[in-house]
Amino acid sequence: MPAKKKTTTASALEKHKASKKANGVGAVPTPKYYVEKKGQFEYVDEAYMRRLLNDAYPDKWSWTIISYQLCKDGSSSKFFAIAVHGRLSIQTDTGERHFDAIASHQASVSQKTGEYVDFGNDMKAASTDAFKVAINRLCNVADDV
Repeated sequence: MPAKKKTTTASALEKHKASKKANGVGAVPTPKYYVEKKGQFEYVDEAYMRRLLNDAYPDKWSWTIISYQLCKDGSSSKFFAIAVHGRLSIQTDTGERHFDAIASHQASVSQKTGEYVDFGNDMKAASTDAFKVAINRLCNVADDV
């Protein structure tokens, strides 16, 4: 059976719109539908966080990759992780706000060949993690997770 596509309901967005002025973007509890679990950790879907950011600050925010680094382990020639430093900038009525976030993702290596699987996907995962941290810290989205 195909997975059900997640959509942000109008009522959830309206609650966020109504609460934004009084309490900030993340004033409404995160709908449980967007809370996922991996092992013992809970996390929130990136698309949901981006949707709230778009709703609260349409055409007034940007995500910029400041730098990335391929991390090696000592004298080994193999990379074990990719680290990304990104900046979320939001233009508000009172000026521009920024938050810099850093996240890393383990480099995927094939168990059969020992070769890297896809550095681009690993970098995307690190960028997404940093982006989610920045949204959380700057806008308090998903503080309850």
